[in-house]
Amino acid sequence: MTPIALTAILTALLPLGVALYVRTRLDPGLKFIVLDLAFGIVFDFLTISLRHLDFAHLWAMHFFTLLEFTLHSLAFFFWAASDGKKKTIKLAAILFGLIWLVSKFTIEDMNKWDSYTAPLAYLWLTILAAMALLEFIQKNTESAHIHSRFWVLIGVLLYYSVASMLMALGYTALFIKTFQTFPIHSIFRITQHFCFTGAFLCLVSKQN
Repeated sequence: MTPIALTAILTALLPLGVALYVRTRLDPGLKFIVLDLAFGIVFDFLTISLRHLDFAHLWAMHFFTLLEFTLHSLAFFFWAASDGKKKTIKLAAILFGLIWLVSKFTIEDMNKWDSYTAPLAYLWLTILAAMALLEFIQKNTESAHIHSRFWVLIGVLLYYSVASMLMALGYTALFIKTFQTFPIHSIFRITQHFCFTGAFLCLVSKQN
């Protein structure tokens, strides 16, 4: 594992630490983001351990994709401003769950990357984040940056838009060469963790 890849994992401890400090001020949506960070670290070290022991490890990523999608969908569900949007998010989550389940018995191999369901999940989360961010900025034109949700949405949008783009390129020679020479994924994951840290720091002054 490269130093920057390890850094991308460990920087998740920053927002988790701040979130623990302001835990009494977390709304339901933020709590699901915290859970995603915590499970992310668990799955990262699980896959590292399995690889070190020469065991199959990519199957874990399939389950994390479903968990990651579910937790983020729950966050967006609680933040949705209307019943119509809540219903759309709920139906999309159920549909994705069905697609994920069927794909494991048809088009995806559990011992390889989830090259169909992961891009689908990332694309939907990118769309949700973009729409939620636009709506939030419109309602909080002058003070959006002082709210936790703003920084969470920025982090989600940046990370999953880049992840969607990388997945769309597929594992071509160009993709593999670019990924090896310039760790885009790790850089944007670190960026997301800093955005989440900023989000929880917004609650520190309110707590004090």
